[in-house]
Amino acid sequence: LGAALRFADGERPVLASEIGHAALGAGNALELQVLGKLLQRWPHVDNERVLSGSGLMNLYPCLCELRGATPQWTSTEALIGAARSGEDPLAVETLQVFCAWLGSLAGDAAIAVGARSVYLAGGISAHVQDFLADGRFRERFLNKGVLTDVLRQVPVWRVEHGQLGVLGAAVWHAARTPA
Repeated sequence: LGAALRFADGERPVLASEIGHAALGAGNALELQVLGKLLQRWPHVDNERVLSGSGLMNLYPCLCELRGATPQWTSTEALIGAARSGEDPLAVETLQVFCAWLGSLAGDAAIAVGARSVYLAGGISAHVQDFLADGRFRERFLNKGVLTDVLRQVPVWRVEHGQLGVLGAAVWHAARTPA
Protein backbone atom coordinates (compact mmCIF):
# COMPACT_ATOMS: atom_id res chain seq x y z
CA LEU A 1 0.00 0.00 0.00
CA GLY A 2 1.72 3.11 -1.20
CA ALA A 3 0.85 6.73 -1.59
CA ALA A 4 2.43 9.41 -3.72
CA LEU A 5 2.26 13.17 -3.76
CA ARG A 6 2.18 14.86 -7.15
CA PHE A 7 2.89 18.56 -7.03
CA ALA A 8 0.49 20.80 -8.94
CA ASP A 9 3.27 22.78 -10.61
CA GLY A 10 4.50 19.69 -12.46
CA GLU A 11 8.08 20.88 -11.96
CA ARG A 12 9.02 18.71 -9.02
CA PRO A 13 9.19 14.92 -9.06
CA VAL A 14 6.46 12.79 -7.56
CA LEU A 15 7.13 12.11 -3.90
CA ALA A 16 6.51 8.44 -3.09
CA SER A 17 5.73 7.09 0.36
CA GLU A 18 5.24 3.81 2.14
CA ILE A 19 2.09 4.76 4.02
CA GLY A 20 1.22 1.08 4.13
CA HIS A 21 3.90 0.58 6.77
CA ALA A 22 2.58 3.34 9.05
CA ALA A 23 0.57 2.16 12.04
CA LEU A 24 -3.08 1.28 11.42
CA GLY A 25 -5.39 3.54 13.41
CA ALA A 26 -8.81 2.50 14.65
CA GLY A 27 -11.67 4.93 14.07
CA ASN A 28 -14.49 3.17 15.92
CA ALA A 29 -15.14 0.43 18.50
CA LEU A 30 -15.27 -2.39 15.94
CA GLU A 31 -11.97 -1.37 14.37
CA LEU A 32 -10.45 -1.16 17.85
CA GLN A 33 -11.57 -4.75 18.50
CA VAL A 34 -10.12 -5.88 15.16
CA LEU A 35 -6.89 -4.04 15.91
CA GLY A 36 -6.73 -5.80 19.28
CA LYS A 37 -7.03 -9.19 17.56
CA LEU A 38 -4.30 -8.27 15.08
CA LEU A 39 -2.00 -7.06 17.86
CA GLN A 40 -2.20 -10.55 19.34
CA ARG A 41 -0.47 -11.78 16.16
CA TRP A 42 1.94 -8.93 15.38
CA PRO A 43 3.66 -6.35 17.60
CA HIS A 44 3.22 -3.69 14.89
CA VAL A 45 0.03 -3.63 12.86
CA ASP A 46 0.47 -1.42 9.84
CA ASN A 47 -2.09 -0.24 7.30
CA GLU A 48 -1.11 -2.94 4.86
CA ARG A 49 -2.12 -5.68 7.33
CA VAL A 50 -5.74 -4.72 6.58
CA LEU A 51 -5.87 -2.25 3.69
CA SER A 52 -4.59 -4.46 0.87
CA GLY A 53 -5.80 -7.49 -1.04
CA SER A 54 -3.95 -9.83 1.30
CA GLY A 55 -5.04 -7.68 4.23
CA LEU A 56 -8.65 -8.63 3.58
CA MET A 57 -7.66 -12.14 4.65
CA ASN A 58 -6.45 -10.73 7.98
CA LEU A 59 -9.58 -8.65 8.49
CA TYR A 60 -12.12 -11.35 7.61
CA PRO A 61 -11.10 -13.95 10.25
CA CYS A 62 -11.06 -11.23 12.92
CA LEU A 63 -14.61 -10.23 12.06
CA CYS A 64 -15.64 -13.89 12.01
CA GLU A 65 -14.16 -14.41 15.46
CA LEU A 66 -15.82 -11.28 16.82
CA ARG A 67 -19.17 -12.43 15.40
CA GLY A 68 -18.74 -16.04 16.60
CA ALA A 69 -18.61 -17.46 13.07
CA THR A 70 -16.26 -19.84 11.30
CA PRO A 71 -14.45 -18.37 8.29
CA GLN A 72 -15.69 -19.88 5.02
CA TRP A 73 -13.32 -18.25 2.54
CA THR A 74 -9.61 -18.93 2.18
CA SER A 75 -8.71 -16.56 -0.65
CA THR A 76 -9.22 -12.89 -1.33
CA GLU A 77 -10.91 -13.72 -4.64
CA ALA A 78 -13.44 -16.05 -2.99
CA LEU A 79 -14.13 -13.54 -0.22
CA ILE A 80 -14.73 -10.69 -2.67
CA GLY A 81 -16.91 -12.94 -4.82
CA ALA A 82 -19.04 -13.91 -1.81
CA ALA A 83 -19.37 -10.27 -0.81
CA ARG A 84 -20.26 -9.09 -4.30
CA SER A 85 -22.92 -11.78 -4.67
CA GLY A 86 -24.25 -11.05 -1.19
CA GLU A 87 -24.19 -14.75 -0.28
CA ASP A 88 -22.23 -14.22 2.94
CA PRO A 89 -23.13 -11.33 5.27
CA LEU A 90 -19.70 -11.51 6.95
CA ALA A 91 -17.96 -11.22 3.58
CA VAL A 92 -20.12 -8.16 2.87
CA GLU A 93 -19.28 -6.69 6.28
CA THR A 94 -15.58 -7.34 5.67
CA LEU A 95 -15.61 -5.27 2.49
CA GLN A 96 -17.70 -2.56 4.11
CA VAL A 97 -15.26 -2.29 7.02
CA PHE A 98 -12.30 -2.42 4.61
CA CYS A 99 -13.64 0.45 2.49
CA ALA A 100 -14.56 2.56 5.51
CA TRP A 101 -11.10 2.04 7.00
CA LEU A 102 -9.51 2.89 3.64
CA GLY A 103 -11.60 6.06 3.52
CA SER A 104 -10.29 7.05 6.92
CA LEU A 105 -6.68 6.54 5.84
CA ALA A 106 -7.24 8.42 2.57
CA GLY A 107 -8.73 11.33 4.51
CA ASP A 108 -5.80 11.34 6.93
CA ALA A 109 -3.32 11.32 4.04
CA ALA A 110 -5.18 14.14 2.27
CA ILE A 111 -5.08 16.25 5.42
CA ALA A 112 -1.41 15.51 6.04
CA VAL A 113 -0.30 16.85 2.66
CA GLY A 114 -3.06 19.37 1.90
CA ALA A 115 -4.20 17.37 -1.12
CA ARG A 116 -6.52 18.99 -3.63
CA SER A 117 -7.58 15.59 -5.01
CA VAL A 118 -7.10 11.92 -4.20
CA TYR A 119 -6.71 9.09 -6.69
CA LEU A 120 -7.21 5.45 -5.74
CA ALA A 121 -5.26 3.06 -7.92
CA GLY A 122 -4.26 -0.56 -7.78
CA GLY A 123 -5.89 -3.89 -8.28
CA ILE A 124 -8.02 -4.09 -5.17
CA SER A 125 -9.96 -0.88 -5.86
CA ALA A 126 -11.37 -2.31 -9.08
CA HIS A 127 -12.60 -5.43 -7.30
CA VAL A 128 -14.34 -3.55 -4.49
CA GLN A 129 -15.64 -0.57 -6.48
CA ASP A 130 -19.29 -1.19 -5.55
CA PHE A 131 -18.34 -1.12 -1.87
CA LEU A 132 -16.21 1.99 -2.36
CA ALA A 133 -19.27 3.70 -3.84
CA ASP A 134 -21.76 2.71 -1.12
CA GLY A 135 -20.96 5.77 1.01
CA ARG A 136 -18.89 4.29 3.84
CA PHE A 137 -15.58 5.26 2.21
CA ARG A 138 -16.73 8.86 1.71
CA GLU A 139 -18.26 9.11 5.17
CA ARG A 140 -15.00 8.09 6.83
CA PHE A 141 -12.93 10.17 4.39
CA LEU A 142 -14.88 13.23 5.54
CA ASN A 143 -15.05 12.34 9.25
CA LYS A 144 -12.17 14.61 10.24
CA GLY A 145 -13.71 16.98 12.77
CA VAL A 146 -12.89 20.61 12.09
CA LEU A 147 -11.37 19.71 8.70
CA THR A 148 -14.48 17.98 7.36
CA ASP A 149 -15.49 21.03 5.32
CA VAL A 150 -11.99 21.27 3.86
CA LEU A 151 -12.17 17.63 2.73
CA ARG A 152 -15.60 18.19 1.14
CA GLN A 153 -13.68 20.17 -1.50
CA VAL A 154 -11.31 17.24 -2.22
CA PRO A 155 -12.60 14.91 -4.94
CA VAL A 156 -11.69 11.23 -4.79
CA TRP A 157 -11.20 9.40 -8.08
CA ARG A 158 -10.66 5.73 -8.79
CA VAL A 159 -8.07 5.21 -11.51
CA GLU A 160 -9.03 2.51 -13.99
CA HIS A 161 -5.96 1.30 -15.82
CA GLY A 162 -4.74 -2.27 -15.89
CA GLN A 163 -1.07 -1.43 -16.44
CA LEU A 164 -0.28 1.48 -14.12
CA GLY A 165 3.03 -0.07 -13.06
CA VAL A 166 4.17 -0.44 -16.66
CA LEU A 167 3.00 3.07 -17.50
CA GLY A 168 4.85 4.50 -14.49
CA ALA A 169 8.02 2.63 -15.41
CA ALA A 170 7.81 3.93 -18.98
CA VAL A 171 7.40 7.53 -17.79
CA TRP A 172 10.30 7.10 -15.36
CA HIS A 173 12.51 5.67 -18.11
CA ALA A 174 11.56 8.35 -20.63
CA ALA A 175 12.42 11.09 -18.14
CA ARG A 176 15.90 9.65 -17.69
CA THR A 177 16.74 8.76 -21.29
CA PRO A 178 18.41 11.41 -23.45
CA ALA A 179 16.46 12.31 -26.57
